[in-house]
Formats: sequence, structure tokens, C-alpha cells
Amino acid sequence: MKLGNKTLRQCHKKNPYFSKYNTFIIKIIFVVLIIAVCSDKSYAQQKNFSYFKLSILNDNDKILLVKYKGIWELPGKKYIDTRSLKQFTGHMAKELGVEFDEFRLRGLFTFFYNDAKYPILFNYYSGLYKSGDLEVPPGCIDIAWFSLEEALKVIPFETMRLILRKMFEEKSYVWGASMHIQKSSELAVDKVTINEDFYPLSK
Repeated sequence: MKLGNKTLRQCHKKNPYFSKYNTFIIKIIFVVLIIAVCSDKSYAQQKNFSYFKLSILNDNDKILLVKYKGIWELPGKKYIDTRSLKQFTGHMAKELGVEFDEFRLRGLFTFFYNDAKYPILFNYYSGLYKSGDLEVPPGCIDIAWFSLEEALKVIPFETMRLILRKMFEEKSYVWGASMHIQKSSELAVDKVTINEDFYPLSK
């Protein structure tokens, strides 16, 4: 049975709870929609994504590192972009003030952080310094060249040190591995577990 406007007004007058009931239902629907939207966003954030690391060497076999939040590490960027891999890494190098050639993939690594269901895929690329004057990239406070020995001393991340050693041991290999990283804060790595030890993806 359809209720016209007049009938609805009569219902409101006869039953004061009628309006309150409708308001309550609307609020419930609104809350359910908010939860659904938030759940969808939360789920999307758990999906896999790629993170690029760029190892640039100069003629003296020194590695280019940047200082981010007081910590020395390889330049890196989250890859959510319309550019190709080569264009994106070229953009990364441009932010460092340099150009490079002999662009190569050196490793693909799955990192599981804390209790995350989905891993982050770390792509490690290398290149040889071609030209340019070093510039401190956005978000960093310093940039410099380091020998491998020096780099392994100043880089605090065990995962990055392990990968760099492998990259220098076998310069023709593309490596793969899977690791679980337990972190108590953004820059504090408490424990690293090797789920799948290093294996060559190609030689």
C-alpha cells in the first residue's frame, strides 16, 4: 500500500515515533555505507605494490647513497606511475643530478613486513654513472659516493646489505629471494628472516 504525503503527515502526527524510526534507519544505512567504503580502502592498501631501488656505480666502483631521515641507503621510490621502468629509473637518477647507462635489473625480492598478508616487491636496478653533478633529492638531506665496504658499514638495513653483497659477488646474475621483516617503527628493523634464500633468476 502506498502512502501519500498527506498520509505520511498524518502518521507523523498520530505516531511521533514514526519520524524517529525513519531517522534511525537512515543513520544505520549511512553508518553501513561508511564502514563499507572504509573497508574497501583498507583492503586496497593491503594489495601488492612495487618499490624501486637504484644502485649507480661510478668508474671507481663506488656506490651512490642518499641520506634519508638520518640514514644512509640506496635511492628508492615507490612505483605507482604512468612511466615505463626505464623512464621511471631515469627520473630517479635525474632527481640525484646524474645520468647513467647500462641499465640492468639485478634482483626481484618479496618482503613481508610484520603481519602483512601481501608482500612488497622490491626491484633492484643498477647502472653506470655517465654524467652530472650530485644533487640532494627531495626528502633527503645528503648524497655521496661510498665504496662497497663503506656502504656496508653505514647502511643499517640487513636486507639491503645482503642484496648489495650478492650484486657485487655475481655481477651478471639477477637474484631472487623472499624475506620477512619485523619492524617496530618506520626505520627500526628488529628481525629479518629469510623465507627463501637467494637464488638466480638469470645468469
